[in-house]
Amino acid sequence: MSARIPLLWCGLLAWTLGCAPAEEPLPAEAAPIALDSEALPGGRLEMIDGTAVLYLYGSAEERAYAEGYLRAESILGTFVEFAFSPFIAPKPIVWDTAFLPRIRASFLFDDSVKAWAKGVQKGMKAKLGDKMTLKDLGRDFSVDDLLASCCIPDLRGLLCSSFVAWDDRSREDAHLIGRNLDYLGTPKMTAGTMVIVHAPLGQKNGWVSIGWAGMAGCLTGISDQGVSVAVHDVYTKARPGKHKFTPRVLAVQEIIETAKPQLALGKSLGEKLGQLEFAVGCNLMVSWRSAQQTGACVIEFDSSNEVGKHATVRASNRSFVVCSNHHRLRSDKGHDCNRFASLMKGKSLSGAKSLDFAEAWKLIESASNKLTIYRNVIDLESGRFELDRRRVPRGPYAKRSRFNIKKLLAAAKL
Repeated sequence: MSARIPLLWCGLLAWTLGCAPAEEPLPAEAAPIALDSEALPGGRLEMIDGTAVLYLYGSAEERAYAEGYLRAESILGTFVEFAFSPFIAPKPIVWDTAFLPRIRASFLFDDSVKAWAKGVQKGMKAKLGDKMTLKDLGRDFSVDDLLASCCIPDLRGLLCSSFVAWDDRSREDAHLIGRNLDYLGTPKMTAGTMVIVHAPLGQKNGWVSIGWAGMAGCLTGISDQGVSVAVHDVYTKARPGKHKFTPRVLAVQEIIETAKPQLALGKSLGEKLGQLEFAVGCNLMVSWRSAQQTGACVIEFDSSNEVGKHATVRASNRSFVVCSNHHRLRSDKGHDCNRFASLMKGKSLSGAKSLDFAEAWKLIESASNKLTIYRNVIDLESGRFELDRRRVPRGPYAKRSRFNIKKLLAAAKL
């Protein structure tokens, strides 16, 4: 496999981004989120404090079908608007003639992900019927389109930033996580940002994600085991590999579904990620909280040829960890990421001046930017969870939604 394939994608995407207008006319409000009140054996949809929440339970097949059926219009609309936008391709036909063939040839999807895509597509077809047609391509929305969607973060990376504070850096025994997800957005993508609650399945953890229905994997997740993850893009080159690339979001989903708090969690996850082939780099913020073990680290992984450098772990002994798009930089200074520098202002806080929930919001907001699609603050100890979503791309934020992670997970059942 050529190492130049992902670089060619990046070149095409950079060119198309240069053709796109810097700012687009934006409606005053995002389109309302359409909800289907019908509950299926595999899931149900609710509106909680202004944000759509999709609960998934039952068998893997039932969950996939419910996800596709209950969010059919949103999945299709978001795909068409984003995949056929100047962000991705100058013309819709490029999706079929260039992107899908590259993705089929270069990325690895296991049987469980393929089964998920088939189930989602089946649910969407049952809901939409002949409205599943992609008019620009003269065919129906397909399983391959669903699988390819989870590779988009590996085709065009952008920003993101986060921090974790606990022990002497937070008040009232809180384990605080602040997170900005920064990416290119469209009106339907922004309106479709939602919370998805996955009930435990067999040996897999239950978990909550912030993202979009119809996109496999995990960008931001919190499990019922007290583990959280957040993806941050990194600009590193791919290397020639013997195997196909694993989409990063699928590797992260496996982590959130299996990881449990332990002393050497970062090391064990780094070893696991180090065995996989990736098209681009990643900084993965991981934190964990239990009665026995509490901590956080950044796992930095890519496809480097350097022995022992494929996945490394950056931790902190000061109960405060920051992550942005810096990669394998051990100093708190010396790089030019102003978002990282802004969040590092929290490292000196302790005692009476340590972070509470409100101060955590101020800190994560200091690193937000025009590309921030959503930002959130979570306390792993209490389960308190608050989410800000953009109303429209680059526009103002919607009313802040408030949840409790533990209550969401408890409600993810028939």
